[in-house]
Amino acid sequence: YSPGSEPVLTEFKLKVGEGLAGVVAASHLSRRVESLQEYAPSRTIFQAFGVTSEHVLASPLIRRGVVLGVVEVFFPEQSTRFTEAELRYLRVISYQIATGLNYFRLREQTERISLEEKKLAEVSEKISASLELDELLDLIIDSLRALIPYDAAGIYLLERSTKDIQRMVVYGYDQTVEQDELMQAGREALQVVIKTEKAVILKEGRQPQEPTSLERKLH
Repeated sequence: YSPGSEPVLTEFKLKVGEGLAGVVAASHLSRRVESLQEYAPSRTIFQAFGVTSEHVLASPLIRRGVVLGVVEVFFPEQSTRFTEAELRYLRVISYQIATGLNYFRLREQTERISLEEKKLAEVSEKISASLELDELLDLIIDSLRALIPYDAAGIYLLERSTKDIQRMVVYGYDQTVEQDELMQAGREALQVVIKTEKAVILKEGRQPQEPTSLERKLH
C-alpha cells in the first residue's frame, strides 16, 4: 500500500521465520533495519515493486499472545531513515491494529457459526419431514450442498449385523465410473470411519485430518 495509490495484492508468500516479516512474527519483536541483506526473501519482494530503500520498520500484530500478522513501514527512496522513536510509535499502533483485527475475526467467526447453525436447523427440519427412504436419501444429498460445497457425494447404508454396504446413493460422479469403483470407495471410507470412530477429512495418500467444527456438528 502507498498513499495516493490503490492497494496492491501480491502473490508473494512468506513462512514464519522467512524474510523480515517472518522473523518478526517468529520472534514477537519489532525491528528497525537499514539493510535487507539478512532477509533475502523481503529484498526480493521490495525489488519486484521497485522499492530501492531497505530502511524498514516492522512490528508484529499480537493479540493475547497470538500473532495475527506483521506490519511493515518503509520509504520508497533510500535517503530517508527511521528513528527509534518512530519504531516505538509503530509498536503502539500495532497493538491497536491487532485489537481491531482480532475483533473483526471474532465477529466473522460468530457470524459464520450462526449461519452454519441456521443451515443445520433447516436441513434437520427437511429431513425429519421425509417418510420415504428414497426421498429421504435424495433430500440428504441435496441438502448437503447447502452446508458443504461439493462436486460429488455418496451415502452408503450398512447392514447392521455384518457392517456390509447394503445400499448406495451417489450424485455428481461421471457416468463412466463403474459401480464397483464407487462401492470400493465407500468400503475404504467405511474402514477409516470405523477405525477412527469420528468424522474425518480424507485425502488421497494422506492420513485423515481433524474434522472442522461444522463436520463435528454433522457427526
